[in-house]
This record gives sequence, C-alpha cells and structure tokens, in this order.
Amino acid sequence: MLDGGSVHDSVASKLAQNGVYQNQRERLSPALSFAMRNLQEEGVLRYWCPDDQRTFHLMSWDEKVAFLTREGGVN
Repeated sequence: MLDGGSVHDSVASKLAQNGVYQNQRERLSPALSFAMRNLQEEGVLRYWCPDDQRTFHLMSWDEKVAFLTREGGVN
C-alpha cells in the first residue's frame, strides 16, 4: 500500500465488506490521488500506465498508475 496507513486500511476493509470499495489494496487514497495530480500539473512528477500494463494502482477517479518518476530536476 502506498499511503493511508492503518486507518485507511481499516476503513477500506470495512467498506469492502459492505461491497462499496472492492479493490482497496489497489486504490490510492483521495488525498494521495489529489497530491499526485497537482504535482504532475506543476511538473514535479509524472505518472503513467501503458494500455497493456497488468499491475497498477487506481487513483480516486479510476485513473491507472503503474509508473512514477520525478521531473524537472527535483532533488
């Protein structure tokens, strides 16, 4: 899991039991999804997922993420 910690895991597991949030292990939290999108728009990082990629995470709006790299000479 890339983010969220134990509280995120607990809430996602509860939602999955109720059929609301089936794939919580592959889905990034809304906070991380928002941060990644903003950082990509600012040119700080880039994320992508090839069409034939079998392993990936989903962002909160079902956008696929398989690879992540820093951009723009950020140290």
